[in-house]
Amino acid sequence: MSDAVDALMHYLFQRYPIEKISAYANLDNIGSQRVLKKCGFQNVGEEDQKSPARGTIDRVYRFDALVRNTNACRLVPARVLTYATKRLELEALL
Repeated sequence: MSDAVDALMHYLFQRYPIEKISAYANLDNIGSQRVLKKCGFQNVGEEDQKSPARGTIDRVYRFDALVRNTNACRLVPARVLTYATKRLELEALL
């Protein structure tokens, strides 16, 4: 999973003029928190977020990755980057 997150970050930072990416993980989702930290995200606090799948308001951790503070733009396997790019392009069409 961290390869996919790395690929997505690489794609976003290279393709768009952004300096920060935010991600969210439920307080009890330790696996997602580990993946985000491994990919250079830093926990910046808690907030409430609506969960469309659950239909509830959940308390989540917010993680931010800044382009200048992350090593996520290192080279990633081409197949992962290609997959992430195609997925983003498909989602943009929907």
